[in-house]
Amino acid sequence: MKKSSTSFYRGCWGRAWPVKRGKFRGLVLCGVIWATSAAAQAHEFSNDFGNIGLLQTPTARHSPAGEIRSGYSRTFPYDFIFLSAQPYDWLEATFRYSQFNNQPYRGDPDTPYLDKSFDFKIRLAQESHRFPEVSVGIQDFGGSGLLESEYLVASKRLWSLDITLGVGWGRLGARADFDNPMDVISNNFGEPRNRRGDGAGSISFSDFFKGESVGLFGGVRWQPEGAPYSIVVEREGNDYKKEPFGNDLDVSSPINVGANYRFQALDLGLAYERGNQLTFRASLAINLEQDHGPAKVFDPPPTPVGPPELAPQADPAAGEDGNVVAVDAEFVQSLGAALARQDFTLVAVDVDRVKANATIWFTQGHFRSQAQAVGRVVRAAASLAPPAYQTFTVVAVDHSIEHYRVTVNRKAIRETANLRISPKDLLMDTAFGPPRVRREEADFDGFVKNPSFVWATGPKLKQNIGDPNGFYYGQLWWSLSANLQMTDRLSFGAAVGFNIVNNFDEISRESDSKLPHVRSDIQKYLREGENNLVRLESNYIWPLAPDWYGRVSAGIFEEMYAGVAAEVLYRPFGRNWAAGVNINRVRQRDYEQRFKFLDYEVTTGHATLYYEIRSLDMRIIASVGRYLAGDYGGTLDLSREFSSGARVGIFATKTDVSAEEFGEGEFDKGFYISLPLDLFLPRSAKRVSTFAFRPLTRDGGQKVDDGRGLYGVTGEHDVYDMIDDWSRVIQ
Repeated sequence: MKKSSTSFYRGCWGRAWPVKRGKFRGLVLCGVIWATSAAAQAHEFSNDFGNIGLLQTPTARHSPAGEIRSGYSRTFPYDFIFLSAQPYDWLEATFRYSQFNNQPYRGDPDTPYLDKSFDFKIRLAQESHRFPEVSVGIQDFGGSGLLESEYLVASKRLWSLDITLGVGWGRLGARADFDNPMDVISNNFGEPRNRRGDGAGSISFSDFFKGESVGLFGGVRWQPEGAPYSIVVEREGNDYKKEPFGNDLDVSSPINVGANYRFQALDLGLAYERGNQLTFRASLAINLEQDHGPAKVFDPPPTPVGPPELAPQADPAAGEDGNVVAVDAEFVQSLGAALARQDFTLVAVDVDRVKANATIWFTQGHFRSQAQAVGRVVRAAASLAPPAYQTFTVVAVDHSIEHYRVTVNRKAIRETANLRISPKDLLMDTAFGPPRVRREEADFDGFVKNPSFVWATGPKLKQNIGDPNGFYYGQLWWSLSANLQMTDRLSFGAAVGFNIVNNFDEISRESDSKLPHVRSDIQKYLREGENNLVRLESNYIWPLAPDWYGRVSAGIFEEMYAGVAAEVLYRPFGRNWAAGVNINRVRQRDYEQRFKFLDYEVTTGHATLYYEIRSLDMRIIASVGRYLAGDYGGTLDLSREFSSGARVGIFATKTDVSAEEFGEGEFDKGFYISLPLDLFLPRSAKRVSTFAFRPLTRDGGQKVDDGRGLYGVTGEHDVYDMIDDWSRVIQ
């Protein structure tokens, strides 16, 4: 992954200020007009809506790339629960639940109205010596439009002050300080806005920056250099006279005042707003680019490697073939034991004394970093191999599929392990090669015995968030899973769940979908499938030809569907793209999720293109095909991976189902966060936990999870990730 570099800016006082690329750190006093003294990087605080801002208003600021914030704020009559992500230092995205405490849902006085919305903020210009930072943003994008606003805002730091001035459209501009300046571009911008809560989940681009007038907002944040606290004074652009549902509020003053305090990851805020309301805010933050979790103190140590001059210079078995075989056999046995101590499995070894090379096949389920895995194998080989071998070719395999071939020089390994040369120097003496369809016959083989059996058990959490009848429904359950590897290519997997505690019996809302209920009956599955058979499937995976891979699967794929499936993937080695096709025939399972089925059957399938933009650490997945409800369309998935291994992404699906047929939301969309488990553990682990969220569970644009996807199975093919992570080769 790309690491941000550090340079230094030397101001007219001659003081050096650390500046991270793309992230403002500080400016120095220069000039007469801009007589400013820049403080070191100030903390960026959330506003009431979960965006980086003052109190009710945004600023042009952004948090560092990789930051994820979640929190809660209360500003009567609204309660906000938000999740905000900073995929890049120029882009902020926020998802928010808004609870209208004085507005009942469908006339039920005991159930307040819940609304879901997305926000985006994009930096247009970074702060410089003379000019402010400038950002543009949209609030309540793709939601109901109840709190819809657009804004253009600028922020400039002067000593310990951060001054913000902005122009707001929609709710942020309801105070109507002057006519809409966008009217000079087109008269359409000066027309009244049409959207206000109609068509929840829709996107109306024609209303952006539209309205007869706009409002000014802004304020000042005072934060002494290095201080964890700040004081805020702001002026709002909203007059609260055009609130949703006619919920107009009394305002004694447009001036709000407040204070923030940050203790490590915890951000607390208290304010007095509208001249009559005391408000509260709290949020937690983690940076997925900078935070890599606790030190891995429980990882087994790598095999120690002596310095090159201590390596034996003569092969004791030279000239006697029988002894040579014995020496090699002893090496392979020692290598297998050394790798096993590090949770690696030796698959095969082929020795070639003519080329002075040993080829080592291995598999491991412990380290996410392939550079670290390669480093551990070659260090063990360099320590234990007879002196006849001067290079090692290591090959990572997943059952019958090779991922890559890496050839390293033995002397360079020893010098790197003893810190005489850097990993970068070792990389210059390393060769990367493509995987092969079939493994050549090896001198030492048969270390992996099939059938093999592994199992796991532990607690898990199942949840449904944001139902209009209740914000949170969840279940704590116990999972028991197992995998039987019959051959290199054929495996069987199963998982069952046992309920510990849940509140699913409180869900009363039933699906009103006009489409086949392929997903919208989720409440029935949650209520009736407390103790369930989660998965019972078989997968046969094999390489078809160079760069071509195939899979056939059958069984119970997930909690809602079972059937048969097939997939073909073309993934050229060393390239940043892949393409695949999958097809399946599935039948819907009964709500109890045992061995009974409903009447609904369907054939689905998709053609998918995967593309990695390595300079942005971005993955694009675009697919077209047929979905579970029989609808046809396409899905676009955009995600950013951080150096910690975490990934944040958004997705949207549009099919031939009309907005009326689809129902609330108009089309399927959502976001997800994938977190490696070793972010929270003192031990390396390959497993990843993914939190995926859709504002609404509808039936249009839904896919089935039909076995082990080949793009994931071949995920370790990308040697560019290994090269970016090469510094870990000595860990």
